[in-house]
Amino acid sequence: MDWITDFLKHLAITRSIVAAVFITTLVMVIGPHLFPAIVPSTPQPWSPVLFGVMVLSGVLLIFWAVNIIYILCNSYFFTPDRTSISPPNLNNNHYELVLVLGENPSQPLCLDNINYNVASFTKLEIMQWVLDLKSNSLVSTNSWNENLVSLTQEGRTKALEIQKRRKLIEP
Repeated sequence: MDWITDFLKHLAITRSIVAAVFITTLVMVIGPHLFPAIVPSTPQPWSPVLFGVMVLSGVLLIFWAVNIIYILCNSYFFTPDRTSISPPNLNNNHYELVLVLGENPSQPLCLDNINYNVASFTKLEIMQWVLDLKSNSLVSTNSWNENLVSLTQEGRTKALEIQKRRKLIEP
C-alpha cells in the first residue's frame, strides 16, 4: 500500500499532468454526449474508471486552486502597508532621532559629540536606536567610524513625512 502514498506525493508535484488527466477524462466522459460525431463513446467497462479518475483529478485541482486563492488573499489583505509612517519595532525615540538627523541631512551625526551627562538617554540606547533604524533602512553608519550616522534616502523621505505631520499637528 506504500505505492498509493508515493503516487499521491507525485501527484502533488505534477499539477500540470493532473490538469491534463482531468481535461482528458472530462472530454472522454462528456464528449460523446455533446459531440457524438467527433468523440467516440467510451466502452462500458471503462466508464466507472474514467469517472473515478475525473473526480480524483478534479478534486485535486479544486484543492490546489483553493490553496492558491487562500495564499493570494492572505498576502494581499494581510501584508503590512509599506508606506505607513511607522515601520515595525520603531517608537517615538526612533522618530526623534530621525528628526534630529533630518535637521541637517547632508551632515552625519557624530554620536561622540552628544553630551550624555545631560541627555535623557545613554549612548547604548542611542546605539540601539541606530541599529533599529539601520535594520529598517532609514539610516546608515560610516564604514570606518560607526559613531557617524546619516540618513539614507528612505530615511530622508521618512524624516520629511514626520516633519510634515508635525506641522499639521502643531500650530
